[in-house]
Amino acid sequence: LASATGGILEDTIGATDGQSRGLIVPPATTNRFTNPVFGHSTWNNGWTLSGAGSQQAQNTDERFLIPGTTSSAKIMGGTAGCSYSQTITAAATTHTLSFYARLPDGGVVTTAHVTAYFIGASQAVTIRSVGDGWYLCFFIAVASAGSTLYGAVVTGKNTVYLTGFQL
Repeated sequence: LASATGGILEDTIGATDGQSRGLIVPPATTNRFTNPVFGHSTWNNGWTLSGAGSQQAQNTDERFLIPGTTSSAKIMGGTAGCSYSQTITAAATTHTLSFYARLPDGGVVTTAHVTAYFIGASQAVTIRSVGDGWYLCFFIAVASAGSTLYGAVVTGKNTVYLTGFQL
């Protein structure tokens, strides 16, 4: 028999009917983001939007939520895109920044829509479909020691739903 340390997670992300696709063993890690799924009573608590003409809105429409959450961030890029980030203190070791993204029409998310915001700079992400229009976006690199910005960049005038941030 196999064993798991760090827990197990029921995999319902991307399931159109909300039914479980089985169990997964997530990596044992500490999430440095506060309010990563926008569940705080002030939905965008801890998050900063930067970019001329950009806008943010709380989303509660179930079509744009991952199972088990009640909110996601609807980010509209403005004239030249925008960053959506938190100030996080990290050690100078390898980190994985990940988040889920979905387009309003459920289309394919690419780096023409969203990138990672890692140490205050836009970085190309690896993107994998997880079903039902949701995409897991991630970037792996060595963080600088100290406090700096981490999150996502919505490129151009795109609108993207974001949730499930982890560093």
